[in-house]
Amino acid sequence: TPASCPGLLNSESGVLSVRVLSVRAFVSAGTVIAARTVITTRTLITTGTVIAAGTVVAAGTVITTGTVVAAGTVVAAGTVIAAGTVVTAGTVITTGTVITTGTIITAGTVIAAGTFISART
Repeated sequence: TPASCPGLLNSESGVLSVRVLSVRAFVSAGTVIAARTVITTRTLITTGTVIAAGTVVAAGTVITTGTVVAAGTVVAAGTVIAAGTVVTAGTVITTGTVITTGTIITAGTVIAAGTFISART
């Protein structure tokens, strides 16, 4: 959890203060992940988190319902984007990403060949 990762979270502002989130990190609801942060494999990003422009989301990350993925974010192969996530224009979603039902993908998003998009996305 964020509490077990000293220096990971600025509790007053709710803004991550480092550039790299380690493997199996947990990002709680409502957190803002700043631009150019690197989010590594198997990180769990929970409901209501904002992933800012220019963030790199590595393979194996789970982006849960209600997360906002801003323009310029790169979502690597093997990432799971859950229902209710908003993926804004300029995001690059690479091959092998799973985009589940109810995800909103706005104009200008690039989705690579081999990406799986389920019904009603």
